[in-house]
Amino acid sequence: MDYNHFCKICGKGYNACDTCINQKNYAAWRAIACTQDHFQAYMVLYEYGNGTLKKADAKEMLSKVDIEGWEGYAAHKRDVIAEILAEDKKPVEVIPEPLKVVEPQAPQVVAPPQYSNKQQQKPQHSGYNKFKK
Repeated sequence: MDYNHFCKICGKGYNACDTCINQKNYAAWRAIACTQDHFQAYMVLYEYGNGTLKKADAKEMLSKVDIEGWEGYAAHKRDVIAEILAEDKKPVEVIPEPLKVVEPQAPQVVAPPQYSNKQQQKPQHSGYNKFKK
């Protein structure tokens, strides 16, 4: 059978009256899609693609129309539908450990060694006596 239109969503051929499509009182969706559900899906994909529709809204709207078998649609439509319907990855909640408050400690001062008068020690240098006259 010869078709004069092909659905922009599923790719299926269908016949629509071109004269009627040009009439203002006729549903223009017939120029784009084989069913009203596919026309609505087309509009969702169009608005999502140009950024006027958020993913969550697009997902809700697609859930209300019949797009059964969308896995078999043309690759570009199938990929966008899969993107919209995909579950968002939930962010991993990171719970920080509580900070430990550390009291500052006074620096420890080490006193130089004290020598008693009886035991005066001379520095030990190798060859100390060599240069003594």
